[in-house]
Amino acid sequence: MTSIRNGVPLISLIYLAGHLAVAVVTDLDRRRIPNRLVLSLAAGGAVTAVWKACARVGLGPVLDCLSGALLALTSLWGLSLLFSGGIGGGDIKLMAASGLYLGAAGTIRALIWTFLSGGILSLLMLCFGLSRLKEKIPYAPAVALGVLAAAVQGI
Repeated sequence: MTSIRNGVPLISLIYLAGHLAVAVVTDLDRRRIPNRLVLSLAAGGAVTAVWKACARVGLGPVLDCLSGALLALTSLWGLSLLFSGGIGGGDIKLMAASGLYLGAAGTIRALIWTFLSGGILSLLMLCFGLSRLKEKIPYAPAVALGVLAAAVQGI
């Protein structure tokens, strides 16, 4: 199975990108990210973690994948508590599930790219009248851009 430099199988990246695309569409349409979608993404991340562990013989890759998910979960959940309602629960779960694919270092890159793209997308939506200042802005597009940018950096 073809894999990129950080050991993520190509099929896993395709699976990740497909789920992120569906999350973006549903978040833009309904302002929700279905739990089933996130659970399916997390299941694929768990399979990826096991694949990486088997390929490298050891639990290190599994622990790295789990730490990526935990890092995403705690940092975004902390921000949502700090800025009450600034980030939705679906966005937090989506980023945590994506962290299973990226590991800790990739998740840090993904968070940085997500915050940058989220700010730019929010400004564009406000400038073009697609959203109002006090309105909630769908964040799945920013999460998808951030995660995919981090994944591409690992190639």
